[in-house]
Amino acid sequence: MPFTADVHLTFVPATGEKSWATAQGQLELNELYQQLEGLGRRVRPRVMRVNGVSSLMGEFSLMLSQDSVSALNAAGVAWLEGRDGRTLILTCRVLDSGVVGSVTEWTSLLSKVLSRQTLFSRGAKE
Repeated sequence: MPFTADVHLTFVPATGEKSWATAQGQLELNELYQQLEGLGRRVRPRVMRVNGVSSLMGEFSLMLSQDSVSALNAAGVAWLEGRDGRTLILTCRVLDSGVVGSVTEWTSLLSKVLSRQTLFSRGAKE
């Protein structure tokens, strides 16, 4: 059975970082969105509409597969290294949730998702 996991990512800005509602915040979120879309998977962003204007909210859901893990890792690393104090929350059915604030924690969390999904897939086959 090929590895897949439905994941939800929340990119949390650092304390004191400007709001997502600013032009700079939306530019950065659009770059993240495009990077996630580059995984070749359907990405579902959380969007807020006010007065006919759509704004990204820093939350994305997507189907993670083995071939997209390295690209997702790159997006997470870019976010965490972009500014001190940023965090990233990953939630999926094979792992309750994980909140990370460093590249090392992010890489470890993705490894846990992969290993738990592999165990889950093997258990389903047997």
